[in-house]
Amino acid sequence: MGAQNFSSLSCELRIIQAKNVEFKSTGSFFVRYYLSAGNNKRIRLNTRETCSKSDLSWNESFSLDCFGGQDSMDNLKQENVVFELRWRNKAPVLGMIGGSKLVGRAEIP
Repeated sequence: MGAQNFSSLSCELRIIQAKNVEFKSTGSFFVRYYLSAGNNKRIRLNTRETCSKSDLSWNESFSLDCFGGQDSMDNLKQENVVFELRWRNKAPVLGMIGGSKLVGRAEIP
C-alpha cells in the first residue's frame, strides 16, 4: 500500500447582523447557512431566531475542521457557503407554527 497524503481545512463562520431589512409582519428572523460536506452533500445550520422588531443581531459563530485526502480538501475549497435570511411567522395557524420564508440569499466562495 502506498502512503496517502492527508490534509486539513479549518473554517470559522460568524453571523453578526442583518441590515436594511424591513418587514411589516410580526415574527422572527434567522440565518440558515449551508456548508458542503463533499460527495454532493451539505450541512444545514440555523442561527437562533430574533424578533423582527429588534436590530437583527446574532453574533454567533461556528467552527468546522475537516480532515481527508488532498483531493477531497481541494474540492471543498472550490465550494461556496450559502447564506439565507429567513422569516418565520410566530402566529400559530391551526395551532401550529409553519415553515419559514426566504427573504434574501447570498453565496460566498
